[in-house]
Amino acid sequence: MEVMMLPSLALGLSKVLTLAYIDVCHQVAEIFLSSYPLLEQLSIRNSRVLEHLIIGPSLKLKHLEIYRCRIDYLEICNANLISFSFKGTKQTNLSLKNVSSVVNLQIEIYRESLPILIDLIATKFSEVEKLSLEVSCDQLRALDFHHSFPKFNNLKWLILSVVDCTLLEVTPLLQASPYLQMFDIKIDWSDTRIYGGTILPLPRRHLKVVRYEGYLGGTADEELINYLVKKSLALEKCIVSLCDQSYSKVERKARSQAWRQLQGKFSKGVELVIL
Repeated sequence: MEVMMLPSLALGLSKVLTLAYIDVCHQVAEIFLSSYPLLEQLSIRNSRVLEHLIIGPSLKLKHLEIYRCRIDYLEICNANLISFSFKGTKQTNLSLKNVSSVVNLQIEIYRESLPILIDLIATKFSEVEKLSLEVSCDQLRALDFHHSFPKFNNLKWLILSVVDCTLLEVTPLLQASPYLQMFDIKIDWSDTRIYGGTILPLPRRHLKVVRYEGYLGGTADEELINYLVKKSLALEKCIVSLCDQSYSKVERKARSQAWRQLQGKFSKGVELVIL
């Protein structure tokens, strides 16, 4: 059933609007946008009937999120967005024109070719400083590990969410980020015995903080953390977050392995935090 909500005049001065789990069609979305002249932050989540949306220069929007909506066409043209978050499928036609003002980008496009996705980011969001990227193991493994992505010379913070990957598979992304200062990797493991083999050189002069979520103490865990730590000359802090498990026995084992594997392997002055 489609639920329609019309804005009241009393709320017309609001700067933040979230429409979650409501089947908002594009006509209703346009009514909201025209009725909230001061709107700076818009989030539309899980709408099955949005179909299309146009964000233009007349709006004051700074932050836009489109999350798991059924949308065929999304146009952003000459908008002064600071952050943009999109989670959807490659069936959505993204028409992006002059969106270089975006410095905070979060994106996941289900089943899209990773080189195509990275090329989209590099060409349309050239000034991005913080990038949150969710990719599948199939997207990563379809890459030739010698693949060269366009450079993200402004990128300071990369947040990568993946399933069952090795360092070999994420190095092309790191190679494309020569001035990276913070790297967060979130891995959902089904097999931590995976080993990556030959690894490409990594940018290491600027990386200061590494955060690893999903640590279980397997071979692939140790491989990835050790390499990042040893090859990052400017590293100041390494944060290891254990795999989210409901069984305390698994948690205790992972914590014990983390301490045993990682203590003593850091240069003097590098802070190790295990959560």
